[in-house]
Amino acid sequence: MARCYRFLADLHQLLNDNQNAIAEVRTALKYYDQAGYSEQQGALSLLGRIYYEQGDYKQSLYYELTALKIAINSKQDNVRLICQINNNIGYTYIKLNENQKALQFFLQSLQIAEKEKDNETVYLLAANVVDAYLRLKDPQQAKRFFQDITKRYAKPGRKSTRAAIMALVIPI
Repeated sequence: MARCYRFLADLHQLLNDNQNAIAEVRTALKYYDQAGYSEQQGALSLLGRIYYEQGDYKQSLYYELTALKIAINSKQDNVRLICQINNNIGYTYIKLNENQKALQFFLQSLQIAEKEKDNETVYLLAANVVDAYLRLKDPQQAKRFFQDITKRYAKPGRKSTRAAIMALVIPI
């Protein structure tokens, strides 16, 4: 039941029906608790994304940080989810005007993409890092950073970039 409600929440979130999505995630979390299932990081991250979309950045941050803690301590392979959660947290810190913290989370996310040899995601995350440097009023570091990325990684193709964006982006 928990997975079904989580799936419904994902669908409603994609349809911008956040009220139903929140209710469904909360129902999924209840079922997870009843079943003694502790791997709730995906549902908690989804809740964080929904609150982000609603502009409740403190709630978003709470749920994303909770999801990150669970994902890091999990025995499951959560590498890509951890990458996504770090990116989400970075976006949230941008909205809270905590650009240095955002930069740190974007860099952590980028490290994962680099280890996974995922050039498309590397470029997507590099753009977020550059944005954070610019918000920190450090255009020279932004330029050096991006030049380094373009030297070390092949530019992704158009189709693969679209897939990476769909997997990681929360609109700012």
